[in-house]
Amino acid sequence: AKGRMNRWAAMSLLARAYLYKGDNVNALKMAEEAIEGAEANRWALWSNKEYATAWSNDASAAAPGESWFERVITTPESQGKETMGRLNSKDGYDDMCITVSFYHLLKEDPDDVRLKLLSFDKKKYAYVFKYQPQAGEDIMDANVPVIRLSETYLIAAESAVKNGDNAKAIRDLGAIAQRANPSRTLEGVTVTLDDVMTERRKELVAEGHRMFDVIRDGGTVKRIDDTDSNLASTRHF
Repeated sequence: AKGRMNRWAAMSLLARAYLYKGDNVNALKMAEEAIEGAEANRWALWSNKEYATAWSNDASAAAPGESWFERVITTPESQGKETMGRLNSKDGYDDMCITVSFYHLLKEDPDDVRLKLLSFDKKKYAYVFKYQPQAGEDIMDANVPVIRLSETYLIAAESAVKNGDNAKAIRDLGAIAQRANPSRTLEGVTVTLDDVMTERRKELVAEGHRMFDVIRDGGTVKRIDDTDSNLASTRHF
């Protein structure tokens, strides 16, 4: 199995629950404890260099990575052609493509490592290749990440903003921003909730968070029908 539920993953899930309840003091406390405990036991954010391919790596005690809890898909229990791996792949059902507006958001920083996760279907659509099969496995058997250390940092950053603690917001949001592009810095910046939500949108794309993130803070989903020659067939209806 790749990824195991442990006490720090459980703390992260609790931090997520506190965040949704609006208890930002305890959300920050749980997220900080989870990060500190996990990193003291070798868990760590994937590096910029390994980020694009780390999703298929086998975890080990020596290098557990950042994916704390996953649904492990084995061939006998696979949903076959309806799995997340195949739905998000240009070589599968290719049902889950990104919007042009999201593509443009990522392209604002051409050195953002998350651009490397995009796979293009000629010049029609683009997909997020997070559901990567392990060596020797089919795309249908790719594991499904449920919670990652990245999200815990983002929970800490969001709750820090809501608590008015800019230093901690810089620390925790900066960890994600600098992993995406090591030349980025948030030093001297007053971090806003919009900054955090934008980073969540970039980091957690295709993992099922965006709608809930928007609703949690009283927002609405805005459909922007941008165009781009690399995603010529992508439209909203």
